[in-house]
Amino acid sequence: MNELFSIEGKIAVISGAAGVLGGTLARHFASQGANVVALVHKEEQVVPVLETMKSIGGDPACFACNVMDVEAMKAIAVSVLDRYGRIDALLNIAGGQ
Repeated sequence: MNELFSIEGKIAVISGAAGVLGGTLARHFASQGANVVALVHKEEQVVPVLETMKSIGGDPACFACNVMDVEAMKAIAVSVLDRYGRIDALLNIAGGQ
């Protein structure tokens, strides 16, 4: 039954990955074997979030962006598809306080 719901090897894009909820989800997905693409709001959050994801495992990536910027999101989607070939899950956790 666990294999049926496994996220191991899946590509999961998670916005808000520097926040409490998004960060917890990103770390959990990584701990379960997913390749996490973490979207954070500020450039200075990229390195710490990426290092955390790498320490957990998988083949993570991290991008700083404003999820309301459609062109930026299109460019990130192209980068993710170029690197991984697909997106299996999208969790949009970015949001206000």
